[in-house]
Amino acid sequence: MRFLSGVALCASALLTSCVVQPAPTLLSNQAAQGETAAAALVEEKGADSAFPITVTHERGEVTFDKPATRVVIFSEEFIELAIALDIAPVGVGLWRNAPTRETFTSLPYLDEPIPGEPRYLDGEQPNLEAILTLQPDLILQHDYEGGNGDELYASFSQIAPTLAYSGGKVGAWKQAIRGLGQATGRSEQAEQVIARYDARVAELQQAMEPVVAMAPEVTVLLSWVDGAGVFDERFSIGGLMYMLGFRLTTPLGEAMDPSGYVDISAETVAEISADTVMVLRFDSDQQHPIDPLLNTLDIPVLHTEIYPGMGYTGPYTELI
Repeated sequence: MRFLSGVALCASALLTSCVVQPAPTLLSNQAAQGETAAAALVEEKGADSAFPITVTHERGEVTFDKPATRVVIFSEEFIELAIALDIAPVGVGLWRNAPTRETFTSLPYLDEPIPGEPRYLDGEQPNLEAILTLQPDLILQHDYEGGNGDELYASFSQIAPTLAYSGGKVGAWKQAIRGLGQATGRSEQAEQVIARYDARVAELQQAMEPVVAMAPEVTVLLSWVDGAGVFDERFSIGGLMYMLGFRLTTPLGEAMDPSGYVDISAETVAEISADTVMVLRFDSDQQHPIDPLLNTLDIPVLHTEIYPGMGYTGPYTELI
């Protein structure tokens, strides 16, 4: 048991660095090589392409006659992309701050401020008139599967050129940051961000090898006051764990939802068979339905807290 506790502590520290900590400011040799490769790629292709430029996204193509400067972002996750490209959005649509309607000026898990002073908008029922008053020349839409994406895209497109990308699919953020970079004349910065990310993942893959060898199978859960869910490698957080060498297992087996995430009953937790359980837990003083069952598992359980009332969702995304 002491040995397993040691493995749990080691994995916890490393998993936390993967999920919620920013990459170091000073790049390692491997990261620096990745950035150099990106710069060479940009030089080979030329500087940011002259406008007009046509940007491809998940719902088609949009042509920009000049770099977009007034950007509205409808997604907490995609705020990360604006920070990475030093873009000050004029508006941000929020979904996950519903409990308190609090806004925020930084993303704590990145330790970075949001550039500018964006107007915060209701993501559940967007006020199109409020968006129109911001005079955007680009709307970046997080295209959620199974939601009202079609309706939103049709409405947004009437206001400004709109780029729609999935935020949950593995690697989708790379498409989104490339599109955002093209539309705003920041393609070089976008490629450098991707290169640094790839180099960081390579470093973490190497660092995680001893942990993966000892505990290769991981089940990743989401827990909140009213329920729970499970991820596999098809959803971004699960995909990151998979890239680091872990095998993602779920108690649902072949019945797992193709999206890579599905709600589960608390009783399903008792059926988990893995070396480690990682729980993304919405922080709360109240007991969650799965808490008693997690306590009965004879395997290490690691917790990463997600704080309610704040419109950020770092543990859901791949950025590290």
